[in-house]
Amino acid sequence: MAENEISYKINIIGTPVRHITELIAQSTILTPLIDTNAQQKYNTVIQIIKEWTTDIKVYYTYWKTLQTQQEATPQDKQEFYQDSDGVMLVYDYGVRKSFEDIPDWIEEQKKYTPSTTSVILLGIKAEAAEFSNQMVREQIEELKLKQPYETSLSNPEILLKLGKIFISEMFRTWAYSLLICIIGKNTEHNCTFGRLTADTKFDVSYLPSLGVDIPTKRIAIGKAPIKLIIMITAGQESFGKLRPSYYRGASACLITFDFNDRNTVDAVPTLLAEFRKHIPEATIPIALVGIKTEDSIEDHITPEEGQRLAEKLQLRYYETQLTDKQQVEWILKDIASASVAAIPIILNVCPHCGVPNPQYKHFCPKCEANLLKKG
Repeated sequence: MAENEISYKINIIGTPVRHITELIAQSTILTPLIDTNAQQKYNTVIQIIKEWTTDIKVYYTYWKTLQTQQEATPQDKQEFYQDSDGVMLVYDYGVRKSFEDIPDWIEEQKKYTPSTTSVILLGIKAEAAEFSNQMVREQIEELKLKQPYETSLSNPEILLKLGKIFISEMFRTWAYSLLICIIGKNTEHNCTFGRLTADTKFDVSYLPSLGVDIPTKRIAIGKAPIKLIIMITAGQESFGKLRPSYYRGASACLITFDFNDRNTVDAVPTLLAEFRKHIPEATIPIALVGIKTEDSIEDHITPEEGQRLAEKLQLRYYETQLTDKQQVEWILKDIASASVAAIPIILNVCPHCGVPNPQYKHFCPKCEANLLKKG
């Protein structure tokens, strides 16, 4: 079974930043994400949660200090909440203000995150309580929030429990999260193509420093809600060693070329070999995308040449103008549909002996029949 990586981003917010930092620092299940940007005002840690047959990455993002949180500009907050799948709102039973600030945090969260974003409250009992559980109940009823969870600073593993709760809620929101890699010699065209129909269109770009840009897009295939994580990688040779690290967990790949630049066509076989070396699963759909600009000169590379190259390399083939938003959206949806069709599912009942499979194992617990089936 191809192990498609699933990842989610959780923002941790609240007035007791010191307690949030302490809780995370004590945890043995979190790995810091190394950031080369010294000006970054927030930290990110990664948690790996094993659910069913795959590893799920949960990225927790939180402000570095109370000061950076208080001085954050609207652009800082926009970047902080970008691509958020869930929010953990923390308050301190020993500090009444952290509790009184909850409505303001909820208002901010609603401003910067989608309406489907899951919110969980976490009360930390660090010192003598300044307010009662009754006040908490009244507050969450007024704000129409779910019942809060409670913990002490000596129980950092609460994050594992809450991580699993977030995942359960988000699995009900998204049928699939798919990682679509876009690679090609012309980085500028890759960016324009990948971001043309994306939901996230902030000015923040990691391409100059890290060689990658990651917008997201929400689509529907049939009645299934799908989240596309679009991994746009830089095509320059200087980023050649970095690119493979972004391929892991890919659900599909789009390799682009420019009709006006034969060098971008010549680079396709090398990029394809690079991708297949690191993602050898034959079921992952890969496509060649010919990009036309307003001044495209077809005697450089003709559509027929692009089609022949795709057939030779056994790839799907698409063409589009960089300004054709509708066509770009169709291409992303079509490659996503092919990816979903290639993802195996695990049957919950054995078709041979009728025995239930509540733990979603790959083989029937009674007759050992293979319960994996393509979606």
